[in-house]
Amino acid sequence: MASKAKRTPVSQATTDDHITLGQSAHIPFDKLTITPTNVRRIQDWQSITDLARDIATRGLLQSLNVRALPDGDLYEVVAGGRRFRALGKLVEQGRMAPDAPVLCVIGVNGLGVDDSLAENMHRQSLHPVEQFRAFEDLFSKGMSIADIAARYFVSAQIVAQRLKLATVAPELLQAYVDNEMTLAQLTAFTLTDDTARQIQVWTAAQGTWQADAYHLRRTLLETKVSTSDKRVRFVGLEAYEAAGGGVTRDLFSETADGCQFVEDMALLDRLVAEKLLVAAEPIAAEGWKWVVAGQSPDHAAMAGSIHARRRPPSHEQNEALSKLRDAHRTLVERFEAAPAEEEDELEAQLADLQSAIDQAEAGEPTFDAEEIPFAGAYVAIGHDGHVTVQRGFVRREDAAALEAMRCGDAPEPGVVTHDENGNVVEPVQSNGSSISFAGAATQENEETVKPLSAALVTDLSIYKTLALRDALSINPALALVGLIHNLAVATFAGRWECGSPLAITAQTASRQGNAVGAADLPFVIDYQVRHDQWATRLPEQTADYFEFIGRLSADDQSALLAHCAAATLDLVIRPFNGASKAALETGDVIAAAAGLDVSAGWSATAENYLGRVSKARIVEAVTEGKGESEAGLIAHLKKGDMAREAQRMLEGTGWLPQELRIAGERDGDDPLGYDAGSDEAAQAEALPAFLHAAE
Repeated sequence: MASKAKRTPVSQATTDDHITLGQSAHIPFDKLTITPTNVRRIQDWQSITDLARDIATRGLLQSLNVRALPDGDLYEVVAGGRRFRALGKLVEQGRMAPDAPVLCVIGVNGLGVDDSLAENMHRQSLHPVEQFRAFEDLFSKGMSIADIAARYFVSAQIVAQRLKLATVAPELLQAYVDNEMTLAQLTAFTLTDDTARQIQVWTAAQGTWQADAYHLRRTLLETKVSTSDKRVRFVGLEAYEAAGGGVTRDLFSETADGCQFVEDMALLDRLVAEKLLVAAEPIAAEGWKWVVAGQSPDHAAMAGSIHARRRPPSHEQNEALSKLRDAHRTLVERFEAAPAEEEDELEAQLADLQSAIDQAEAGEPTFDAEEIPFAGAYVAIGHDGHVTVQRGFVRREDAAALEAMRCGDAPEPGVVTHDENGNVVEPVQSNGSSISFAGAATQENEETVKPLSAALVTDLSIYKTLALRDALSINPALALVGLIHNLAVATFAGRWECGSPLAITAQTASRQGNAVGAADLPFVIDYQVRHDQWATRLPEQTADYFEFIGRLSADDQSALLAHCAAATLDLVIRPFNGASKAALETGDVIAAAAGLDVSAGWSATAENYLGRVSKARIVEAVTEGKGESEAGLIAHLKKGDMAREAQRMLEGTGWLPQELRIAGERDGDDPLGYDAGSDEAAQAEALPAFLHAAE
């Protein structure tokens, strides 16, 4: 028979002011019984099984709380019921003796139900960040992800997620601990290992609508592209990785396999260019005058196209067609006798066969051999990642020669002829196609000047828009010209052809935008002050605006017109629906006329530019702003240090990225032919370039 429990005093009360703790004792397991007063009545038996496995691995980490029953030989467990049941499972499995001693604390005061309730209500789980760091500590000490998962009865995916979260910048982990950030927001920052970039993105987004997890992820992925992108499918992820390309995996994606993102866009573009140029070679061999790879047809640059005819099938093709029809008949017979569970698969096979038959019956498309040397083809990537070829496009400069050939008027060798507009008709050369690539294949090393990200180009265009809006709002004469130009183009050429940056459709553009640090720029502050002054002067009801404006002086009317016109100005470059090329060019004309100097209010910083471009771009900026010798002083630095040092060097130099410069500003020409700062009508007589009549 097992011995009685051996008791050891834990604490002894010495005065009425001191508490009395229970005694600890090793009590045989078979002398313990669960109390009916335990508040935990709903049991999760899987968690008890997991707990039993954990106790078998590392022992009992927490004692049971018990009270002696009246007979003095048995003890009831009032707190620790899950541990008691887990120990019972180990006894059932024969992994623990029935009378094995169990460390217990014997209670001396209160009710058992009170102890049970208090233990469960006062229990505090680990903060998730503490779990992340604990897993990271185990991993750093040599324990594998699989081992950690097995010991804590979680999946390897959960372990990998927690390890990844532990690598987020400590400042952001603390923000999560302080409830300044949600777990969803925190997971977004696992998409980059650059902690400086993590902090930069959070600092810029915090407190704005862009701080939600979705927009944080978009910002952090602005220099990456999903592996589902057609370019990646075209090249092949294996080929990309074999060429040394890195891949980021989103461990928190809702999809089963997670999302992956290609990190090296320069390498991807180079691989795309190489593979497309190879695909273009057999197309060029068909005899086209030109072949453009990497671009969809530019219909605006074309005069038309030549048309293909369907060539009747050859003897070999007819035999292949006959085999396809036989296979189709056989499959139809199988389909009619097939069980229901096979019908979907067979139906899909029938559809594929029918498509092949239809294509074979139609015959191959063929172009007139005499017309091919006048036209060209485009080789591009289709939405499914496969090569698409579109043939037969005729450029404007080749249209006259094509028509002359069709009419039998092709010029004799050495004879110069002209089209109806007096332009020389160039004879078509038959010495093979020219193959060009529409994109720029870049090298994959860090020193290469890579293209700016779409998000950064958008931000730079926002800065330029805001600066020009401020300049235009204090130049009534120029605003009036811009307004007239906008209305004239819309009236005589149609609204869809409008090339004005002024959105005079009562769609006032956002005054601040979402570019990093835009709200603190001097020209934004000046514009906002002016806007608030007008808002204070205007009546509260819009119905009273007309009478109010009618009572204004001519100068005030002009000033208000300039301010309102400026509010519509939009030169922002967006991935979709951004400013048109014509609007951007006209915007530069207006900027030059306004004497705009963006550098007076904007300078490159680590946050708004230098920290968001490659090291090669940073060196290029310092070289242009300070010279090669100065740039050489920072070439060896890490990117973060290089960006901060470049910011210090460029301060006061007036250096601007190309996207913020005004086209033609170095020429010193006045595009409008008058002093932009003057309101005198005599100086406004000359029409701007965009209103000149064709001569």
